[in-house]
Amino acid sequence: MSEDIKYMNIKEFRKFGILQELNRLFLHPLGLVLEVIIEDDGTEKLGRIRDYREDDEGIRYANETINKFVFKEKAENFRMMKDEKHKKREEKLGYVIQPIPAGCSHCGHSRVNIKDDIWLCPGMQGSPMHRFGLNDVDECFKASDIRFEAFLKKAGCTLEEYHEVGRKDAERRKREESEFLISKKERN
Repeated sequence: MSEDIKYMNIKEFRKFGILQELNRLFLHPLGLVLEVIIEDDGTEKLGRIRDYREDDEGIRYANETINKFVFKEKAENFRMMKDEKHKKREEKLGYVIQPIPAGCSHCGHSRVNIKDDIWLCPGMQGSPMHRFGLNDVDECFKASDIRFEAFLKKAGCTLEEYHEVGRKDAERRKREESEFLISKKERN
């Protein structure tokens, strides 16, 4: 990482689609909107954060807005920049999202305890990158080079135990999603 602090021009931040996608992908579902203020002289600055957290549906762009070519172009620009940056970050750091201690070092998701010091990232159960031994993370990253079952056995866990925890976590997530959809339907 460079020692020099660099700043992005707010106009570029908006025109390249970063503001749009930050709002659409992250802030709007939370009921928040980050504003940019365009002054009379054309300069742009970050504004306030609108707060609609009490709105169960959050915020969304109007259909007329998201169907415009410029909106779609900004979304594609952002996607390409994000994909390129994520690829380089993964290569350099081994993760995209900086993990919180005891979280998945690949996606940041909280891990689920399988047994003793064996943990599973429910975010992506099928990838060896997402299978963890809490006290032996380096060994876990080697899991893609060895048979995963042997890795589990060495850590004192069976493949059946691993799959059972994965099934239970998937059932829990499905149940929570179902309950959310039912309560949303009842509100409407």
